[in-house]
Amino acid sequence: MPSNLEKTNNAPGQTVSWANKIAEVLNIELPDDEGDTDLDAVMAGGGTSASADAVIVKEDDSASPDAAVADAANADKQKQILYARKQAIAIPLGKLPERKKGILFSPEMANYIKGARLELLNLLLEIQTMLECDGMPDVPGVTAKLEASEKIFDRINSKYSEALREAEAAVDRYRDQVQEAHNNLDTIGQARDEIAKWDIDMSSFDEAYDKSSNNITAMDTAFNYCLLRDLQRTVEEEKANSENLRQAHHQAIVAAESAKERLSAKVSSIDSDMVSLREKLLSGEAGADTNNVPAVYTAFLAD
Repeated sequence: MPSNLEKTNNAPGQTVSWANKIAEVLNIELPDDEGDTDLDAVMAGGGTSASADAVIVKEDDSASPDAAVADAANADKQKQILYARKQAIAIPLGKLPERKKGILFSPEMANYIKGARLELLNLLLEIQTMLECDGMPDVPGVTAKLEASEKIFDRINSKYSEALREAEAAVDRYRDQVQEAHNNLDTIGQARDEIAKWDIDMSSFDEAYDKSSNNITAMDTAFNYCLLRDLQRTVEEEKANSENLRQAHHQAIVAAESAKERLSAKVSSIDSDMVSLREKLLSGEAGADTNNVPAVYTAFLAD
């Protein structure tokens, strides 16, 4: 029998839109393909193993008002049990996106998951319709569809687990590059204070350092949460950032050396002038005017 999805006769591009309508009917949220979801939390807390089994309550043939009330209560109880079991599938399904954050599925796996998810949504819609009946629902029929739904959901979870393992392995290949970026930043950062004491302009150095530091923070997040695309992007960006920081560090060292040489030349010149002035004063040579000698040199002249 054709599924409810097939009955819509939607164009290929309208399939997901119809799935969203089904999700709305089921009161679950179907995330966008680009959405972010904590898969570990979903798989840890949203499985189907804790769902309740329906218990068929035998109907009383009595036609008394009390029997009718009891029948209605039993029907409501069965519906609640079956509805809870349906929601145990529907709620975690609504939290499963086409991709988990930056983890990329292969085209084959993505197509499989999309098809399985739509198939599962269709089954859940059929279950929902069966539970909206008057009186006692078709418990065996609903139970059969629930069991089929649980099997599909377990297969989807299995695919996500497989993708997560592959993503962790792919991310781990960047471990050395992440560590190297940290080492480079730490080494250059430790040299800043020694350079800055020469009172030079450190703005270019600080700008390059901050840019690299912020990117490495994003890199750490991508690495720790298996965001493969983000990790690849930040690792590539850090190559340029590291080179810019290296150049800024080199320029700062050159500027510090230049400042050091200028200060050394100035001190040497002052020392030479003071020696010459002291010699003139000691010899009583004319032109040795001490009235304009700065106070800072008086100790030197007095020796």
